[in-house]
Amino acid sequence: IPFDLKIRNRDNKWMLKQILYKYVPQNFYNRPKMGFDVPIDKWLREGLKDWAHSLLTQQKNNFFNQKFVEKIWNQHLSKNIDAGGKLWTLLMFEIWMEKIKSWI
Repeated sequence: IPFDLKIRNRDNKWMLKQILYKYVPQNFYNRPKMGFDVPIDKWLREGLKDWAHSLLTQQKNNFFNQKFVEKIWNQHLSKNIDAGGKLWTLLMFEIWMEKIKSWI
């Protein structure tokens, strides 16, 4: 494919867009990039529930108030709050602390 068909006016998807113009409304593809949410709240309540529960309720590092962490965890599980992001941060910290112990 000739270079001028691949990239035109600094648009590296020019050829693809020419095809899409015929079949797909422009608002689906002619827009700025967008991020997406990761469903951490749902994951922690479902597929990762057992793993998260064991880490959050049996903290080995005692950096955080255990009763408070368990309260947030239980509220999250009962869907009173969505604390997935905060809980994920705690989980990653716990894993990191366990890993760093093996380095020392």
